[in-house]
Amino acid sequence: MSIMMALEESRNHSISRLCHSAVAFQVMGSVTAQSIPNDQTTILNTCLTIKSLDTHNGWDATNKRYVVQVSGKYHIYGCVCLPLGLGSHAGWDQRWAAVFKNGVQQIQGNSACNLSGVSPMIECVLDLVVGDYIQLGVYQCSGQAMDAKWANTNFSAFCVGL
Repeated sequence: MSIMMALEESRNHSISRLCHSAVAFQVMGSVTAQSIPNDQTTILNTCLTIKSLDTHNGWDATNKRYVVQVSGKYHIYGCVCLPLGLGSHAGWDQRWAAVFKNGVQQIQGNSACNLSGVSPMIECVLDLVVGDYIQLGVYQCSGQAMDAKWANTNFSAFCVGL
C-alpha cells in the first residue's frame, strides 16, 4: 500500500469515527416567555425548555445551559424572538444575541434595528473543554422590558473538531 493510500484510509477512518460520535445539542423555546429588561444583556433562563437533540446529555434543563462533555471546537448558533419595539424608541430599538461561556460574555452578534420583527441571531466558533458551559443571552433597548417569545427562539451547537 502506498503512503498516499494509507493516509487517505486513515483520514477516512478518522472522519467516520468523528461522524459516528458527533456531539450536538439543540433546544427551542416553549410557550413560556421571559422578560428581557431594557438596556441590559440577559441570559435566557426560562424560555428554552424543549430539547430536540442532545447526543451526549449535556443540556442542563434547570440552569438552561449546555455543559460540554467532549472537548473541541464548537459551532454555536442562537436566535431570540422579540416583539416589535413598543417603547420610546419604537421601531429603532437596538438588539443583539450573545454567547456566554462559564457565565462570561464571549461574543455578541451584530446590532439590529427592529423595523419589522427582526430576531437577533448569533453564530460563532469557540474552543470548549469538558466542564465548560455555554448559554444564550440577548440585549434590547426599546425603552421598556419586553418578552422573549417562544416562537423561533433556539440555541444549538455541535463539535466541529478536536
